[in-house]
Amino acid sequence: MSTLRIVESNNDQIDYDISKEKGLRDLLYNLVQQEPRVVILEIPNVGIFTLGVGEPYGFVQFSKTGEPPYLVASVNRSTEGTNLDDEIEFDANGTPTPIPKRLCMPYDWVVDIIIHFFINREPPQFVTWEEI
Repeated sequence: MSTLRIVESNNDQIDYDISKEKGLRDLLYNLVQQEPRVVILEIPNVGIFTLGVGEPYGFVQFSKTGEPPYLVASVNRSTEGTNLDDEIEFDANGTPTPIPKRLCMPYDWVVDIIIHFFINREPPQFVTWEEI
């Protein structure tokens, strides 16, 4: 069993005891029931994730220690009809925080990335990781 910590954008911290993939998946989908925002997810022995939680898009940033290097997930997708310079805003403690659209992905993919980390304890290879 792992104790995961969620830090909301208003600095509320909640610890969750999660032992199975389904529990984590349920938790991640419950987070998306509110306005798009930034949350911090700490998974012991894996790392610290900064997540954009929203519908239909989210984002994933990862660091093993909370210190650089920071890696952000990006996906290869068709750019036809999409301006990847556009941004999507997520609330970070009351501050609208723009994230480039090229770093955003469907929220289902965000969940899949976190589940992969939880199970395998390493970054998934089905996304590209950029150091920022």
